[in-house]
Amino acid sequence: MTESRKPKTLIQRLGEYRMADYFAGAGLLAVVIFVGLLFLPIESQREVGHRPFGGCKNNLKQIGLALHNYHDQYKTFPPAFILGPNGRPWHSWRVLLLPFLNEEKLYAEYRFDEPWNGPHNSLLSKRRPDVFVCPMAKKHLDLSHTTYVAAVGAETAWSGEEPIEFNDISDSASNTVLVFEVRDARIPWLAPDDLAFDEACVVPSRQSGRRPSSFSENGVYVLLCDGAVRLVSLTIDPVIWRALLTRDGCETVNDF
Repeated sequence: MTESRKPKTLIQRLGEYRMADYFAGAGLLAVVIFVGLLFLPIESQREVGHRPFGGCKNNLKQIGLALHNYHDQYKTFPPAFILGPNGRPWHSWRVLLLPFLNEEKLYAEYRFDEPWNGPHNSLLSKRRPDVFVCPMAKKHLDLSHTTYVAAVGAETAWSGEEPIEFNDISDSASNTVLVFEVRDARIPWLAPDDLAFDEACVVPSRQSGRRPSSFSENGVYVLLCDGAVRLVSLTIDPVIWRALLTRDGCETVNDF
């Protein structure tokens, strides 16, 4: 990607992405990912009977590893979105994560001098990486949609255009949600669109729409700030669910 194609805001927030540096560390990153996959927790008995949901869990683990590697490089998590010249969200955290998901070629083709749905970037919408969709949902979704979103708001791990770092998470990282499932929220993976805090606070269910949801009757998978992936029951206490979405609410969450 040439310098002229990167917006000034991206350079200011994230620094220049150097492909040479990336390839220099690609071997090490591959080893880290491989070792991480080797130590994925053994699926519970009920998950063994539902392999597609196990795939959903593994997708979130890969996203979690990518987010942590991003934090290692930039000392922050990615912002929920990057604003364009018109002051509106133009680019999503999912795009910023591509180089850390072995999608550097797709990232290089993406243009930051136009919005996510601009003439060029729109051509990339159907090339959604598999990691951004639950295997069980593939046959139900448009090829451009994702099943993994964040809760965006001042209370959450995604404050908006301003990125946060681990030090901003005063609640336990093991009790703070980074990413969670949505059954069918009709959100394109390229879009700088996620759920607002109030939308995300709705207790998980199997219903479609802009709410935490899943095709599984057992619950909704969530990625926590410490990189762990947990299955949250559809009967979770609403107070506990809300507490999991905040990063500095000082709530006590003993178990969920």
